[in-house]
Amino acid sequence: MHKAGEKTLADRIREAARLSPDLLQRFGEELIQAVDYLDQQGVAHRDIKPDNIGMSQAGTRGKLQLVLFDFSLTRTSAENISAGTHPYLTPSFRCANPRAGSFAERFCARRHTARAVTGVPPRWGDGKTQASMLDCEATLAAERFDPLLRDGFTALRQSGEPQSAQTLRQR
Repeated sequence: MHKAGEKTLADRIREAARLSPDLLQRFGEELIQAVDYLDQQGVAHRDIKPDNIGMSQAGTRGKLQLVLFDFSLTRTSAENISAGTHPYLTPSFRCANPRAGSFAERFCARRHTARAVTGVPPRWGDGKTQASMLDCEATLAAERFDPLLRDGFTALRQSGEPQSAQTLRQR
């Protein structure tokens, strides 16, 4: 056990609006590695959000690294699909699914990467209706992408096969 740092990823996003490209890449990789590790250990965090991701100085050079904390929901039943922080819950699950845990963790990692890229979270529909009640794709604030990365992120988003909520619920 070690300290998660003085600031969270949420603090950093509030201060800087969006992260630099080098931090985005490094933090994105670290978050994916953490989610993969937890999945291999059979642990579902259930509440991955910027407020539960610390930023700690590591190594002799004091390089920032992400530290996931608050594992208070790890023992919550997989059938409890409303466990976690709204609006960070995966919107595509309206019913319990044995494979939902791993997908939900990865969804949260992607959602927070998108927030770190733009400074604002993805939005579903009108942004007011609960996402789980809608059958639509998320909208990213593409105009807020770093100008050097905008074309690449936009092309990546457009090239991806859209997945319906039905397909996601089956995973």
